[in-house]
Amino acid sequence: MLGSSALGSVLIVGGLVLAASLSAPTSALALPPSNCTVTGTTTLVQCDSTFASVSMVPGTGSLTVTDLTTVGVGYVSPLTTGTYDQTVTITGNTVINNPAYSGLIMQFGTNSGGTVIPVTVNAAVTVGAGVSITSHDGFGAVWVRNDYGGSISIDNAGTLLSSWTATVYPPAAALDATTNLGAVTVVNSGSVTSVNGRGIYADGNYRGPTDGTEQTVSVTNTATGTVSSMGASIRVIDYFGLAQIINDGTVNSTLQQGLVTWSAAGDSLIRNSGHVTSGNDNAVFAMSEIGSSTIVNSGTVTATGDPTLDAAHSALTSPQGMNGLRTSAYTSGDVSITNTATGNVTSNRDAGIRAETPTGNATVVNDGTVTGVYGIVVNSGVGTGTTDATVPTIAGTARVTNTGTVNASDLAVLIDATTNALVNSGTLATTGAIAVQTGNGNSTVTTSGRISAGSPSGTAISFGSGSNRLVLADTATLVGNVINASTGNTLELNGSASGTLDLASVSATGAFQGFSTLVKS
Repeated sequence: MLGSSALGSVLIVGGLVLAASLSAPTSALALPPSNCTVTGTTTLVQCDSTFASVSMVPGTGSLTVTDLTTVGVGYVSPLTTGTYDQTVTITGNTVINNPAYSGLIMQFGTNSGGTVIPVTVNAAVTVGAGVSITSHDGFGAVWVRNDYGGSISIDNAGTLLSSWTATVYPPAAALDATTNLGAVTVVNSGSVTSVNGRGIYADGNYRGPTDGTEQTVSVTNTATGTVSSMGASIRVIDYFGLAQIINDGTVNSTLQQGLVTWSAAGDSLIRNSGHVTSGNDNAVFAMSEIGSSTIVNSGTVTATGDPTLDAAHSALTSPQGMNGLRTSAYTSGDVSITNTATGNVTSNRDAGIRAETPTGNATVVNDGTVTGVYGIVVNSGVGTGTTDATVPTIAGTARVTNTGTVNASDLAVLIDATTNALVNSGTLATTGAIAVQTGNGNSTVTTSGRISAGSPSGTAISFGSGSNRLVLADTATLVGNVINASTGNTLELNGSASGTLDLASVSATGAFQGFSTLVKS
């Protein structure tokens, strides 16, 4: 969190290091000015193999670094109040390799003593395809931070690599963009690798609720973009506004989430058409406190749940599940997950799809393939730590629509809200005892597809104690019985095809238990 004193103390130490390195005199071995060019309110301080640095005054300026091999590139943090608009372009075959700190260093808004300086820096950074930036320790290969305010935009097509000797949590990121007030936009079409930290971290608008307006914090990983990390591969935080990730590329996290968003006062959105893998956590996780959380997946998502990584993960932080796609609203909000026809989701130790909110509406649509210990779970999130729910039932409506295939070793579908609706025209199957379980709210299950327990003596559908309705189309297949925890429920037969129903099967011990009303439609 931006406001944490622990993080602030780290930054003060970092500021001292930066101040010492950036104020060094221009080296006698300085390279020709063509390697470092500036415009407007930006002044070149140094450009050589040991460092490239600039200073600035309020106004508009730019720095362009071309074909330079150096230890680092950085800005002297200004102490004059004002607004600074800066464009940074690192291009050509530039190589930055810092053995002790960050590669690109742009940290503004505090002095070496940690006092906040009211400077607003709007920074736009472009890293070209031929550029390589490597950092060891510090705050990542690319580090752009506004402790006071200003928007940040970073477009990376280069190769970023970071590693750390520190073992503190949370780990730093290879690409880090953070502002206390304003929007953050990151686009990656290159390669980002974090040996023992996060991949891409975007964090914004902490002061927004009191000093600003809603802003979007967004990361887009294009089809050519790759992100590999030990911690979260792409993590987006927004304190006031939309937290968003769009992934069309390849993302792999060893210990934590592949894609994760969180908004304190706003919505959370993840769209994935690429490949996402997590070795020991939720693969794709969209969270909000009081807003909506949405995931749309048309790619391949795998939550491996490798048990050999459990100890290493727990040494960093407590795991929060190993689901494929997961949404949650902590206090209240609507949650939604869509897995399209091309979506393929696998979870080896948890649910393929999990949607949680204590109060709100929950919607899951699966047109693709889902495989997990549990297939689809929709409930309040009680006991998980990701919501403040005290009961398992959502205060709202939960709706699951399946036209695809869900395979589970436990429940294929668990749906628990005040009102539950399941519409199935695909396949819901388990190798376990119960395929579909509803909570104690009023529930309607409509199926024209297949719902299959692990054996004919198992339970295809287990209704809770609410007022329940089962609608069977003439194309439906059930393997297992249907049971109700209540009586007086409705069995509706739908379709124009002819067939036979043994009325003896609609009884307290038959295939359809707990029904007293039979309807043909």
